[in-house]
Amino acid sequence: MNKILSLVILAVMVALGANAAWADGPFPTAMTDGTLGPIGSVTPSDTLGPNVYNNINLLLGTSYTNNAQVDSLEYTGNASTWAATGGSASGAVIGLSAFNSNTFEAYNTNTPGTLISPLGTSFTGSGFTGSGTSTSPFAGVTTAALPAGATFGFAINTVGISTLNGSTLTPAGGTDWYSNKNLNSDGMDHMLVYNLSALTGTQIYIKNPTTGVTSTITLEDPYLLEFEDLPLTANGAPSDLDYNDLAVLVNGVAPVPEPITVALFGVGLLAMAGFALRRKLSFLGNLAFAG
Repeated sequence: MNKILSLVILAVMVALGANAAWADGPFPTAMTDGTLGPIGSVTPSDTLGPNVYNNINLLLGTSYTNNAQVDSLEYTGNASTWAATGGSASGAVIGLSAFNSNTFEAYNTNTPGTLISPLGTSFTGSGFTGSGTSTSPFAGVTTAALPAGATFGFAINTVGISTLNGSTLTPAGGTDWYSNKNLNSDGMDHMLVYNLSALTGTQIYIKNPTTGVTSTITLEDPYLLEFEDLPLTANGAPSDLDYNDLAVLVNGVAPVPEPITVALFGVGLLAMAGFALRRKLSFLGNLAFAG
């Protein structure tokens, strides 16, 4: 009985812990942070331009001074695939900041080669697109621009020109880095995700960059996506590892758990049910014997 109970507990722990154990990765070893954040987290380099913590300060009204301080907000589960949450609030794709001219894209997981730009534009420069107020709305559109009724992934399309230590770096313009690392030429993860559930219920203003129309949305299930537009290697070179080349807030969508996570959770539940049934049968048998 103890053996069965141990297996049940192990199955449930594995299933529930899969969110961290199967975190996306791999990330450059130079970014691996084993002390400041949750299991599987990484800390981007602090550099020029709006860093991750700058975007989070803008959204949450906090006063963080470096990226390591926001490790605890990092989503460490698998963020390759996403889907609409079906919440009551307006779903949206909101551009926050950029440190290069890159385009935020989305793709149907069944056809990852077919990319769309939900915002219809690229971000250029090293500043914020706005502050989310009526007088300074963020660049944003509703999630009607995302693949309808399907699971999807996100990507960044690079401008092809970036500098590091005075040198011009590749990749060539038009290179796509996907939320699914298996689609990336370097096999590395170019997107970090931060769970900003504290913003739930907050109303912000967005302005459609194509039509110029300003509207309001109420945030529900908001996640901050931070992208790196340079190639990564096992030791972190030649990328600058800042993951601030494009920052986007997505609302009304959430990562889809990997099938293995769901399967393990199911195994745990079945094992618990089996254990309960065995105890019940054992109790009835003892009762009959006593009678």
